[in-house]
Amino acid sequence: MPTVTNVSIDEHVTGNRLLGLLESVSSGISGTLENDARLNIIHTRIVTTADLSIVEAGDGAAKAGGVLIMTIPSQVAMQPLWASVRGRLSMSAATATGTDGEVGLGSVIASGAADNLGGTATFENILQGGVPDLDNIAAGTSVFHASIDGLRTGHIGTGAAPTNIFLNGATNVAVAVSDLVFESGGVIEIVWAAIPLT
Repeated sequence: MPTVTNVSIDEHVTGNRLLGLLESVSSGISGTLENDARLNIIHTRIVTTADLSIVEAGDGAAKAGGVLIMTIPSQVAMQPLWASVRGRLSMSAATATGTDGEVGLGSVIASGAADNLGGTATFENILQGGVPDLDNIAAGTSVFHASIDGLRTGHIGTGAAPTNIFLNGATNVAVAVSDLVFESGGVIEIVWAAIPLT
C-alpha cells in the first residue's frame, strides 16, 4: 500500500521535497496535502478562510485578475491530473453586478481588460475557466460556482525557479466599482504528479 501523509500546507518537512513542496503565500488560505510517496502523486486541498478578491476594483468594464494560492519550489515540476474550484462568488460593492466571466487556475496571474481567461493559455493551464461559464452575479447576492477539469497537457514549471499557482477570474463589472470576490469557505483541489527535475 502507498504511504499517505497529511501535512499543513505551510509545513516544511526537512529532507523530503515531495512533502515540503507547498507553502501558503496569501492570507486567508489554509490547506492540506496527501502524498503517495510511491507514485509521487499529490492531492492538494485548499480552503479559503477569508474572502479573496480575485479581480480588484472593476470600474464598469471587463477585467481579469487573480490571487496567489500556492508556490511550488524550484527543481520540481507539476503535471496536473485533475482540479476543481468550488465556492461562492460575489461582488464587493452591494450595488455592483457581474456578468459573464469565468474562474480558473493558472501559473500566471490574469490581467487585462477581458471577461474571459482564454486569451492567455497560462491564465488557465491547470483548470480551464469557462467549464462552465461563471453565472451572472446580481447586485447584493452571491452565486455558487463549481468548475472541474481533467488532465492538462504538458507540465508546469521549468525547475529553474519556484512556480506560482493562481486562482484567476474575469468578469464584466457593471454599475459600480467593485471586486469579484471568492468567498470564505471555498475549496480548491489539485491532484498532480510531482516531477523532480534534478
